[in-house]
Amino acid sequence: MKVRSRSNVLLVELLIVVMFFMLASCTLLQVFAAASGESRRAEEIARAAADAQNIADQVYVSEDIPALMEKLAFREDDGCWLREDEDYQIRVTAEEQLRPAGIWLAREISVIAQDGEVLVCLPCSRYQEVPQ
Repeated sequence: MKVRSRSNVLLVELLIVVMFFMLASCTLLQVFAAASGESRRAEEIARAAADAQNIADQVYVSEDIPALMEKLAFREDDGCWLREDEDYQIRVTAEEQLRPAGIWLAREISVIAQDGEVLVCLPCSRYQEVPQ
């Protein structure tokens, strides 16, 4: 009888150990899945920031913004330019103000995720001399 009760205790202990490892593996699986999702999101934001910076550099040096936007596959929409990419939308707004030193060219490049969250917003401004 004693041998049988010992084997029952051993079996219960083994079941407890197996259940513990099952719970630990499930928890780790969830943690790794969440980390993978965050990694994808960070990669998307980094790619969006790089795209926005490239566009901001080109907008800063361009004399003809509408021609540049057409070349970069943007479409004009209600006073701004839009381009749809796989994971986000890039929006470029332009404003010009006449000032005593010249024309203040203010541009803003925004990257908007599919859920409407603004991922990156880069201002891009410069003065342009007024031809006399």
